[in-house]
Amino acid sequence: MTPIQSLRAQLPDNSYYEFVHDLCRALPDPPDDTPQALALRNESAITVVAALLPTNLAEAKLAALHVAATEHALACYHRAEQPEAHALGQQKCLALAASLTRQAGSTLRLLQRTQAIRHKTEANQQASNRAAWTEHCALNLMAEVLQQSSPWRLREAAEPDSTQDDGASPQGTEPAEPKAPSPCGSGLAEGAEPGRTQREIPSRSAGQEPAESEAPSPCGRRLGS
Repeated sequence: MTPIQSLRAQLPDNSYYEFVHDLCRALPDPPDDTPQALALRNESAITVVAALLPTNLAEAKLAALHVAATEHALACYHRAEQPEAHALGQQKCLALAASLTRQAGSTLRLLQRTQAIRHKTEANQQASNRAAWTEHCALNLMAEVLQQSSPWRLREAAEPDSTQDDGASPQGTEPAEPKAPSPCGSGLAEGAEPGRTQREIPSRSAGQEPAESEAPSPCGRRLGS
């Protein structure tokens, strides 16, 4: 397995994608502003990262920092040699290039120490298994936190349930119509007619002239004489 294949085997696809784009954004602009020069710069950078043999994301990021510092140092050396650069500008570029060179060397030494510790751990089978299990647990726990706090999950939790409208009756039942209050302030009995009491109205006998009815009271009772 080649170094770049080993790196891809260790890194999730999303992390690998983000790592490569972070590395390309950290590099200085190429001398020629053409797509070919930009592609050549990016391919050169990832080739150097692969040559440093990173096997996890931590080592890959250290390798990327070393490559970015080295490329910026070379760009500063290049600007210092430009004919239009004055003496003060050349001194500043050279000083910055020297600082970036020291930073690149320091990052490379840190990467080498990290890899040496990993090689020592891998030589011990028990320690290697314990380290692999710890990395697996930490990755799963942090990935779960990211999924719970992702923007789309927070948006789904904040959105109200659209299955029921506000004010809708549960289980599809229609709301009952309010009953009109009776003139005396009490509700009408079921099946009763307005203006009459709940007592049964006596019927007239056959051949009997109907008596002159009195006007019903507002409460459905006969007015006193």
